[in-house]
Amino acid sequence: MSEEQTLREKNKQAAVKQKELRSVAKKESAMERVSHLDGLTKRNEEYMYNLMKALDGINYDPEKKAAIVQEMVTELKEKQKQGITANKLYGTVKERIEMIQNGPKIEKEKQSQSFWVVALDNFLMMMILFSVMYGILGFFDLGQAASGGIVTLVLVAVVTGLSLAYFYKVSAKRKKDWVRIVITMIEIVAAWLLTFGLISYIPDSINIVLNHYVYLVLGIALFGVRYYLKDRLGFKRFPL
Repeated sequence: MSEEQTLREKNKQAAVKQKELRSVAKKESAMERVSHLDGLTKRNEEYMYNLMKALDGINYDPEKKAAIVQEMVTELKEKQKQGITANKLYGTVKERIEMIQNGPKIEKEKQSQSFWVVALDNFLMMMILFSVMYGILGFFDLGQAASGGIVTLVLVAVVTGLSLAYFYKVSAKRKKDWVRIVITMIEIVAAWLLTFGLISYIPDSINIVLNHYVYLVLGIALFGVRYYLKDRLGFKRFPL
């Protein structure tokens, strides 16, 4: 009986000790929370506290954790003055943890396209639209050729593709510089006028007018080419 009583007392003492340790751990955690998150709004403080717990849950490196928390707290103190919450700035705690572990994901929509990719996309779209238009016009005026020759079609598509790519580039860099944007538009119109002026000097023997069925087939074929290149080059200006 004495041995059993001694064992019970030991178990009781161990339970009391564990309770005390848990109490101390909670106090330390609360103190750490206050010291790290002092100055944050209640909502942002709760977010950061849950983030710290989540990082502990995945056994994240303590030094890296401290650096991340400090950086986020510093940023939040500035952003919350503008009414921006941690959820709005970083997403959910789960999303933020994934970003910390795997790094930021670069969305295709946010990737910048090169000038030549944009120009090619515009060129193909112009070729498709004008080819289909010439083909359809041929059905309504069978006594005459379609509205333009193949050289006209290609030159207009090339100039349009390049000029629109140039316009996108300028407008993206200078969104609020309306003077520069207007000047760019004038330059584009001048390029089109020059192109149409040069086209008038091209002899009909070179600027051959194709059968309207050929234009339709060309438009469909180019649509297939653009569809094939869309995912490979990341065309995004047009939904087709």
